Amino acid sequence: MRNRQLYLVVIVNIIVLLFYGSAMASEIVVSGTCGMEGDNIIWNLDNEGTLTISGIGAMKNWRDNTSVPWYSQKPIIKKVIINDGVTLVGSYAFNLCTNLIDIALPNSLIAFSAYAFSDCTNLSNVTIPNSVTTISSFVFSDCSSLTSITIPSSVERIDTTAFLNCTNLFEILASNDSVSYTSIDGILFSKDQRELIFYPAGKRNVKYMIPNSVTSIGSCAFSYCSNLTDITIPNSVTNIGSSAFSDCSGLKSVSIPNSVTVIDGGAFSNCTGLLSITIPNSVISINNNTFYNCNKLTNIIIPKSIQNIGSYAFCNCSNLRSIIIPEKVEIIDKCTFQNCTNLISVIIPDGVIGIDNYAFAYCLNLTSITIPNSVTWIGKNSFACCSSLKDLAIPNSVLSIGDFAFSACSSLKRISISNNLTSINRFAFSGCSSLTCIKIPDSVVDIGVSAFADNPSLSIIIIPNSIKRIDKNAFYKTGLKKLFMPGTSDITIDDDAFFEINPTVYCYENTSNETWARNKGFSVVLLNQKILTLPSHLTEICSEAFANLPATEVIHIPDSVTRIAEDAFKESNVIILTPKDSYASYWAEVHEMIVLDE
Repeated sequence: MRNRQLYLVVIVNIIVLLFYGSAMASEIVVSGTCGMEGDNIIWNLDNEGTLTISGIGAMKNWRDNTSVPWYSQKPIIKKVIINDGVTLVGSYAFNLCTNLIDIALPNSLIAFSAYAFSDCTNLSNVTIPNSVTTISSFVFSDCSSLTSITIPSSVERIDTTAFLNCTNLFEILASNDSVSYTSIDGILFSKDQRELIFYPAGKRNVKYMIPNSVTSIGSCAFSYCSNLTDITIPNSVTNIGSSAFSDCSGLKSVSIPNSVTVIDGGAFSNCTGLLSITIPNSVISINNNTFYNCNKLTNIIIPKSIQNIGSYAFCNCSNLRSIIIPEKVEIIDKCTFQNCTNLISVIIPDGVIGIDNYAFAYCLNLTSITIPNSVTWIGKNSFACCSSLKDLAIPNSVLSIGDFAFSACSSLKRISISNNLTSINRFAFSGCSSLTCIKIPDSVVDIGVSAFADNPSLSIIIIPNSIKRIDKNAFYKTGLKKLFMPGTSDITIDDDAFFEINPTVYCYENTSNETWARNKGFSVVLLNQKILTLPSHLTEICSEAFANLPATEVIHIPDSVTRIAEDAFKESNVIILTPKDSYASYWAEVHEMIVLDE
């Protein structure tokens, strides 16, 4: 009997020690409030890494990861217990709790807000209570240890990004009692199987045939499915959602059936293994980012049905060689072909009216491009850093050119500028290091900041009489040797417009241009002392008629001249003064001579 009593005492002592030892080991180290209404929800974190949430109602929605009150303790959080009474897990609540391995969720829970458990990379198991109706965007995204998830029958809405980039998730199982969802082989569908909602990124299949019941492929449905190399899309599908196949790095080819009428933005973005794709005539729009960063795509045929190509649609398609833009397209949107570094040929149809910012920027191998007469505006940086572009004709239909539009086109030797352009904007032709001569049309009234800066080969510029202002550093770091200013109107010229250069100025006597040039200390050649005027009845200039003349000679050719021999000005660098649009004007420009309009 005594032995039995002693045994009971020992047992009680052990229990007491265990109780107090446990209590001592689980001390609360930090606590606070985290409710939507302030103190309706409280939290406490113990020294073993267990975070407990208690109270009635919704947790607060935080604007980002760093706003959460336990932000600094996230690295030590291993377990989360949300007690009964809590109805909403707030946005970013446990985002980036990378050591979190276990969560307990109550039956009072109704919804998860955005990013609630995103980037919990060690979280391998989650049981979603049957009370939950809404799983918002990115709730479990980038939870790379998750392998399986069950969707209870209570869930009415799941955002398509909820399980994005869960690289080991191989199945999503919908409850048989669900009225909203069903699953086939671990793939999530709408209950009627008309929409494929989510294909888990952790599935190991390399090929997949979408069922014939499907009419819509949901947004992000196949995102980050890097194991897939081949997808069969049936003729039942009419809509491909945004980012539907984004980041499918193993996908090599896709044939889109004629039943498809809509391909939403980013549908194939970052498909870095995609070699070819067929777009049917049933599609009328290629939306924003559709083929962004498909850097192995070498060729794509855009059907004639296409009316719109969105921004960034082919950006970073670095192996794309040629493109034909359909006739129905009116705007080449911003960054559409930016960084297509191997693009050699582009055909722009007559229907295009605008080329937006960065549309062809950094197309390093683009050697020529024809801008049609329908184009009225060219945006900022639209052809910036097209370092292989050699010739450029900007048609008279163009009324405006944006800042940096042709900057750093280092191989550009010849430019013909629209006669209807009124302003050459900031840095528009800066860094065109091969450009030797340019005639600014007499429609231009303003030359912007650094418009022709950093062009060391630019030795000749003709400033028309229409110019009213030349801004700071307009010709900075050029190789300007001859500056022709035949006008008689006053020009506002910034003191640094010709900074660190010393050109010879060709102008008429007793004009403000002469006064300005002499005040700057530039050498001056007076045009009215150097003009050789040909007879007004002259019709032909014969072979070598003006061979070996010095560069300071100005020859006035009347519009009566209708024929000039090929070698009429052999080894001469004379200046041709002639009426605008005359035969002599045309001939001189073709032969790359300096032409001053009479």
